[in-house]
Amino acid sequence: MLQRLSPVVSVLLLFLLTFQLQSCRTDSQSSAEEVVAPEGPVTVSARLRGEPDRLSPYFTLRGFSRQVYRLFFPTLLDFYPSTMKLEPMLAKALPTIEPIEEGPHAGGFAFSMEIKEQAVWDDGSPVLASDYIFTLKMINNPKIGGVTAVYRDAMSFIRDVEVDPDNPKKFTILTSSYYIQADQAVGVWVYPEYAYDPDGLLRDIPLVDLTDPDKAAALAESNENLATFAERIQDPKYTTDKDYLISCGAYRLDEWEKGQRLVLKKKDNWWGNGLEKDAPLLSAYPEQITYKIMADQNTAVTMVRDEGFDILSSIPAGNFAELQESELVSKNFNFFTPFTSTYNYLGLNTNSPKLEDKRVRRALAHVFDADKVIEVVNQGYGKKMSNPIPDMYDFHDSSLAPIEFDAEKARTLLAEAGWEDSNGDGTVDKVVDGTPTEMILKYITTPGNTVGNNIALIYKEDAQKVGVTIELVTMEINKLMEARARGEFEMFSARSGLDPSSYDPYQLWHTASSSNRSGFGDAESDALIEELRTTLDKERRYALYKEFQQLLREEQPIILINLAQERILIHKKYKGATATVLTPGFHPHFYHY
Repeated sequence: MLQRLSPVVSVLLLFLLTFQLQSCRTDSQSSAEEVVAPEGPVTVSARLRGEPDRLSPYFTLRGFSRQVYRLFFPTLLDFYPSTMKLEPMLAKALPTIEPIEEGPHAGGFAFSMEIKEQAVWDDGSPVLASDYIFTLKMINNPKIGGVTAVYRDAMSFIRDVEVDPDNPKKFTILTSSYYIQADQAVGVWVYPEYAYDPDGLLRDIPLVDLTDPDKAAALAESNENLATFAERIQDPKYTTDKDYLISCGAYRLDEWEKGQRLVLKKKDNWWGNGLEKDAPLLSAYPEQITYKIMADQNTAVTMVRDEGFDILSSIPAGNFAELQESELVSKNFNFFTPFTSTYNYLGLNTNSPKLEDKRVRRALAHVFDADKVIEVVNQGYGKKMSNPIPDMYDFHDSSLAPIEFDAEKARTLLAEAGWEDSNGDGTVDKVVDGTPTEMILKYITTPGNTVGNNIALIYKEDAQKVGVTIELVTMEINKLMEARARGEFEMFSARSGLDPSSYDPYQLWHTASSSNRSGFGDAESDALIEELRTTLDKERRYALYKEFQQLLREEQPIILINLAQERILIHKKYKGATATVLTPGFHPHFYHY
């Protein structure tokens, strides 16, 4: 049997994360007197900073949506918040892994799992291996694009699934090769076939044909069922209507008042009750969880003073300091400031004629003052980074240092790339493809992102000192995402994160990935990524990680802002409630009086 990958990494990571939680800028908890918890059913209220678009894992990438839908759709496997270890959820145990030595999938690996016998859908029917196969067919339906294609990329190593003839809950996943994140990738959200494909449109299409790109393309032309299913599953009712959000999770959507709140109610006689001792990820103590939608930070802070929230996260640094000084708030709330494995960055469109020269991109990095941003905007919260793999990971390249603010170096690099202020208007220029071009960069952002916009203003001021004019363009999130997809920008701000156990650079950096918005990459970098994500030997894989980090530094497709440090308040009435490095930093279904 193949050993589970890198147990030492998990132990080291746990130590580092625990150390960081204990050594944050502020005390992890307040020392005020204990608050007496109310009697009666457990309820939790938390703030959402924005409106979810769809409550479905495979049709949205918005963090606001994820906070809610993860309480509907449990996964086969997930990371436990306090230990950061992969644990079974719907599955009875972690998968057993065996190399495939013969047959059509020789050279790949077989992951065997079994779904808990108690697990049932909302209609009482059992959760079966056929539901898992249906979910993979949905993901691999070539007629479904957008966000679903991101999951298709991540799970491209899966070829087929075999069901145990004697147990419809037991199955083996057959893969084409080793994959560094295979453990968590196979443990996806499972959808009920009976609810989402009642006519069996995908039932007679072999999964192995849909996981083969050539056969899938041919089926897309010849099999009308794929298009019919794609149109049906993307009907908004399947992702927003409480009567069509069918799952096997502990909670159901009870109310969604647009722009105001979402109310989740625990299901009566949920099958997972009593299993949390052996499967702690199935913990679901609150009878009701309410997410209050509130973009305005000041209103949210005012409400927490009046105990209008039980949980408040992503608190601006200034407000967080004020709340700590409030005797009333300190009496009722604990304060947490965990570092996360999430980083903030400025994305650069390397396909833009203005930014195609890596010397220009490096110049732009030298006029980003990360120290100023951390101190002024975040008031000391956050950490400078040298590359997108944080130093909490042991495959981080410690030979790389953060790029320092150096306006003179930026001017030199711009001049070397041919950008100088020839007309004296304060902005450097150059003839590009026969046309005189000013270095005016379109930086797209959203109107409600106060922190992000403050960072943009600081950067705009510093960049102008070296003759680079930043044009800030605000647009609503959906429009911004569309503009990014079309490449209609030079710069944008974003955040990304790493899984607790490993890092697969494919999604953001491979040229075939729909999420690669910077335009980074070529055949050489693609080959490096492909080898890295399929290399079993730890020493070789770590060498590839470092080679990749060196390549990112050389090409400079992004500018790193900081490693994120959360600021969270959790009401003291909940026993043992704590923060976690896992986004969004809290897990309300674990809370109880």
